[in-house]
Amino acid sequence: MADHRDALRPTVRAVLTRLEPTPALVINQIGDVIAWNNGGRLLFGPSGLLDGSPPNTNRYIFADPRARETFPDWELAAEIALRQLRRSTCPHTEEFVASLSAEAPEFGERFAAFTADGQPFGEIPFQHPAAGTLRLAYELLDLSIVEQQFLVVCLPADDHTRRAFDRLSAGTGC
Repeated sequence: MADHRDALRPTVRAVLTRLEPTPALVINQIGDVIAWNNGGRLLFGPSGLLDGSPPNTNRYIFADPRARETFPDWELAAEIALRQLRRSTCPHTEEFVASLSAEAPEFGERFAAFTADGQPFGEIPFQHPAAGTLRLAYELLDLSIVEQQFLVVCLPADDHTRRAFDRLSAGTGC
């Protein structure tokens, strides 16, 4: 799943594996999804978030119409994405912002006006096609000292979501 600009350290890949069945992704500073574990595939794959070559969380949120169904609080999802992208020191950020702004003008307007700061963790509702509305507690763990990457880990924020995660990982449906 590696993009030509991103290499995944073997230890980070091992962490993804050891986190199973907890859904986890590794993204770069512009939101390209570099890798995911099986839990991440089960949670995010059906929504289309992992589509694309490479998949990109920002492009999904701002340019894919499915995102507004996937994220019932789309405004919060957009704010989280903008906050992360505003922090980017990646040399490809300006090029990416221009490309996504051309594809999704609303993104360009929001990015230009966005100044809010916040924490790299929180909760967000997520609409899974089979499991229904889930409440995700997410942590964005900074791996950027060397590769400018982030590990995104999603935990269930309530009992309903925990049970749905268990059913998804067991392959028993929802």
